[in-house]
Amino acid sequence: MENKKEALDGEAWIKKYYPVEADTLINDSDIECVQHSLNKWRGLTEDVLKQYGLLTNGYAIQDDSFVFYVDSSSCALCQKYLLQKVRCEGCPVFKQLGKSCDEGRHSPYQIFRTDGNPLPMIETLEKTLLSLQHRKEDGKQ
Repeated sequence: MENKKEALDGEAWIKKYYPVEADTLINDSDIECVQHSLNKWRGLTEDVLKQYGLLTNGYAIQDDSFVFYVDSSSCALCQKYLLQKVRCEGCPVFKQLGKSCDEGRHSPYQIFRTDGNPLPMIETLEKTLLSLQHRKEDGKQ
């Protein structure tokens, strides 16, 4: 029997990098929200997008039959803090950066929007995750 390989397209990307809608995590821990966001952002690197035949277009990734928006609607942290409470200040990324992730031209989100480079956001999320994990270990969360 032949073993068929799943086609790598937008739907396959969703299954691996965004398997759960962001708004379903609003009651989950900050660590879980950061992990969800980090998984999505790791899927936005040039090498990964190329594997799935996807291109960046501003704040979206797409191919001929698929569009995924990389914005507050697909961010578990934005769903939890920005959209539910109307402010970013409680967000652990805000606490890490001292400002929102989209504030200013050189912010992690704006770099992605203008250059298609997810690495500053990945680095920020990794630092945020480590900080949250250390706080949890220290019993401060």
